[in-house]
Amino acid sequence: MQISHVIRGEEWISSTPKHVLLYQYFGWDAPTFAHLPLLRNPDKSKLSKRKNPTGIFYFRDAGYLPEALINYLGMMGYTLPDQREIFSLGELSDTFDLKRISLGGPIFDLAKLKWLNGRYLREKLPPEEVVERLQAWKANHEEFSR
Repeated sequence: MQISHVIRGEEWISSTPKHVLLYQYFGWDAPTFAHLPLLRNPDKSKLSKRKNPTGIFYFRDAGYLPEALINYLGMMGYTLPDQREIFSLGELSDTFDLKRISLGGPIFDLAKLKWLNGRYLREKLPPEEVVERLQAWKANHEEFSR
């Protein structure tokens, strides 16, 4: 299958031995398993799609830039070696090391995501690209036809 690593939420820890057995029964090399802490609400409860908007399309429709959302999610569980808060997916990928994964349950802070999205809009995108993205997002024929 050529899967080298499985990185998933900590709620899967208890089923990992069963998964390893399945790999053994099929004669496959088991991947390296890593379990991450679950994302939490500000009240420390588990982030849940039943209580929270968790879908990518929700954030897209709300006007969050894909780059800002990727940056934010990466920042929730990982720190770059130089501790920067703003980084690209490529920079995250280039520096990624499982040893740098945060072990505490990160809090999904919508205010921090809004701040980061604003930084991307003001500092990372040229004004003409902001206009193009606004037009594609909401200022287009389809949106005005509703």
